[in-house]
Formats: sequence, C-alpha cells, structure tokens
Amino acid sequence: MISAGIIDFPFTRVNSISKGHNYCGINCQGFLPISINNHNQSNNQTEAEMRKIKSLRLLYILVISGVIAILSTSCRETGRSCNTENEKLLIEKAINNSIGWAKTKDLNLLYSVVANDTGFLEVHPEGRVVRGIDEFRKSEAFWMSPDFKAVRYQIKDLAINISESCTVAWWFCILDDINEWQGEPASWENTRWTGVMEKRDGRWQIVQQHFSFASE
Repeated sequence: MISAGIIDFPFTRVNSISKGHNYCGINCQGFLPISINNHNQSNNQTEAEMRKIKSLRLLYILVISGVIAILSTSCRETGRSCNTENEKLLIEKAINNSIGWAKTKDLNLLYSVVANDTGFLEVHPEGRVVRGIDEFRKSEAFWMSPDFKAVRYQIKDLAINISESCTVAWWFCILDDINEWQGEPASWENTRWTGVMEKRDGRWQIVQQHFSFASE
C-alpha cells in the first residue's frame, strides 16, 4: 500500500525513493543483501543439483551401454556356429571309445564318454532297458570277467548330426560287435545303433542309446 512519502512492503517499511538519498531505510539494508544472498545461494544449489543430475545421467548411460555391450558379446558367442567338422571327429571318437574300451577293459575310458547320472538310458535288442548309470554299472562283472573277450568291432554307415547350439548331437550307424564268452561267440552283428550325446564340460557324452536288430 502506498501512503504519503512511505512505501509499505509486506515485510518492512522503507522511505520512498528520492534523488540523492538512500532509498532504503535501516531495515532494508538488512533485508536486501539477505534476499540477494539467498537468491545466489539458491542459484548455486540449483546449478550444483543440475551438475549432479547430469553426472548421474552420464553414469547411467555408461552403465547401460556397458551392459548392452556385454550382453551383445555374450549373445554373439552363444549363437556362434561351432566347427562342425571338428566336433564330428570328437563325437566319432567318443562313439568308438564307448565300444573299443572293451578291447583293453579300460573302464575309465568307457565312463569318460557315458553320462554319469540317473538320466542315462540304454535299450538292448531284446528289449531290456537300462535306466541310470548305477544300473549300467551292474554289467561290469560280466565285462571284466576273464570269460569275456572283446575280439573286434566295426562301425558302418555312421551319420552324425549336431544342434545349432553345438551342445547336442545324435547319430545312427550299423554296428558289428564281435565278442566271446568262454570261447563261444557272443556277438551283435548288423546291429542298428542310434544315440544322443550332450557336450558337458567340454566332452561329448552319451545320454541315450538304442540297439536293435533288423527284422528278417
């Protein structure tokens, strides 16, 4: 409100402005500097907060960019095609070892290519189903007996396929597994042999296999 020679402010009373006089009264001298200082402090705080926000945004962008780069690299490595021909050679070697171990009765060689878990499955030509590695191991007494002799084996028409992930493979072949028991033939000839392998800890291992005789 304006009155004669006096300007009323809500917060103080100051003399009206006149040329050659200090336009602020006593109270104004204390008020204006505080107001200006508060304003400057507010601006400084705002600028500091803005710089902090910009820094956080930059950090956020850098972190997100790093995560995206890592995920992209991981996806490329996961989706990367394997050396199929090289893997087929390793699979073929594992298939041969799963039969050839019997020649020297090297059980360590056998179990290096057979899945050592309850999920292992083997089907015999006569229909017997071996479930799990523990049941599979029960045949050790037969294999390791001096009455059993592995004479020779031959794998024919071997066909190997590998999944795109390069972690699963399956095969088909015809097997001649020539053996003797107490000097008498105990062989599987012209046996159809199919199986599935998984690559575990860098090694191909048989998880399922099926033997059958062709019907006459």
